[in-house]
Amino acid sequence: GIARLPWSKSLRQWRDRVMFLRRNQGAEWPDLSDEALAASATDWLVPALEGKTAFLFSAHNPRLKGLPSLLEAFARVRSGRKDLALIAIGKKPDRETLRIVRRHRLQDAVLFPGLVADTMPYYAAADAFVLPSWHDACSLTVLEACGCGLPVITTRSNGVADLLTDGREGRIIDNAGDIDALATAIVELCDPDVRAGMAVHAVETARRNDFCNNVDAVERVYEEVARRDRLVAHR
Repeated sequence: GIARLPWSKSLRQWRDRVMFLRRNQGAEWPDLSDEALAASATDWLVPALEGKTAFLFSAHNPRLKGLPSLLEAFARVRSGRKDLALIAIGKKPDRETLRIVRRHRLQDAVLFPGLVADTMPYYAAADAFVLPSWHDACSLTVLEACGCGLPVITTRSNGVADLLTDGREGRIIDNAGDIDALATAIVELCDPDVRAGMAVHAVETARRNDFCNNVDAVERVYEEVARRDRLVAHR
């Protein structure tokens, strides 16, 4: 079998958080024993983030969801502090993305795991979630992040912003191209006390907007439409 490894305290905390998130999200439990972690594809994740504040980005279309802007803002913030990391889940980075990374010398600060089948370990390892979308009808990943207790940064071009309050669950910036505002939001969420307060509200918001509540809301809309149709028919 796999030899028992001397896992660090942070790795065990990561495992415990994954277990907690899965239990509360109703997902099937993975094998998160020390031995399974040793063979896991995400073995590298927690050691790579040791002692760092980690921001998570996740999108199938990174350019539309503002990854270039995020990298520019992240580089600006990181120039004054090296204890930051960015995890960018999604398709393989394109040439423009890699040019930004090289230009700002972010090779040791930005992680590109690619498209992953299970994002839960990444939510568990992150400290905050950032999705500065140029356009998004309503990002599910933002609500997922809220449900995992992560404060979020997004834009008013993301429909999910209608469910959030700026300064409560995180920060909402007006435009994905506003690098200054994005950098300011990142700096604010580097503060663990700020994140802790926002995390509580993020979880509350996610619970208010879970699948069952959304179904109930849709049913109420249909019922209201049907009621109005009946009133019109009886006139």
